[in-house]
Amino acid sequence: MAAVDVVNDALRKIGQGTITTLTDGSTTAAIANALYAGVFQEVQRQHDWRALRRRLTPVYTTTTLAFTGGALGADTATAAAAHFTADDVGRVLYEVDANGADKTGVSAITAYTSTTVVTVNTTVVWDDTTPAANRWRLSPHQGWARNWTYEFAMPTGWLTVREAAWGFDFAVEAGRILSNTPYGSLKIAGTVYSVDDTAWDALMRQATVARMAAILAEPITHDPKIVGRCNEEYDYLMGLARARDDQHGTPDTYLPTFINRGR
Repeated sequence: MAAVDVVNDALRKIGQGTITTLTDGSTTAAIANALYAGVFQEVQRQHDWRALRRRLTPVYTTTTLAFTGGALGADTATAAAAHFTADDVGRVLYEVDANGADKTGVSAITAYTSTTVVTVNTTVVWDDTTPAANRWRLSPHQGWARNWTYEFAMPTGWLTVREAAWGFDFAVEAGRILSNTPYGSLKIAGTVYSVDDTAWDALMRQATVARMAAILAEPITHDPKIVGRCNEEYDYLMGLARARDDQHGTPDTYLPTFINRGR
């Protein structure tokens, strides 16, 4: 099963014919292909679906770093993959050990060249001028309502972070996780993005089909009644999902069918 199956169920719901693939050349397929990922992500962000929940210990970085000179003063730092933004000027790179504790090297970013290259001013020489992933970190932005101590990479494939173990504070900004808890101690739970509906529970699939139907109905049928009915069904199904949050162990043996109230 894949995205096209969810799209076809949504098309049936609004009285339309199905498509062969999301790229079969039809106008309907082109519309669906442009919209489905946004719809899936919206539904998956809106609720803490247990089928998509994951837990892990986040890392500071997922890419290596290399310094051109490695001495005190002006230098160039190059990441093996995109990591930097223009807003990083003024922030500080720190060398860390295998346990995530600050080690020796300290370099302030003085200029931005690209997502992989920045100019730095090194004030403490690094023990390793080619630190591996998670053996260096970037200080968070300071001067906002709250100053955070550590910044972590958002895990690959995650849409959002829902909670941190033991009630540790955290925030998510610009796709990065901010916390005052260091690496190794911060444990998080969040939602991963999935287009494989065989990994979804039944209620999540129903809700996704309903929302997909509402989004497709507007450009395809131009009928506000159909759009409204599908959105009403989506709201109803999301309400069911939230109501069952304290029944995580209950199998999906029966799900009430949305009742069309004759609008």
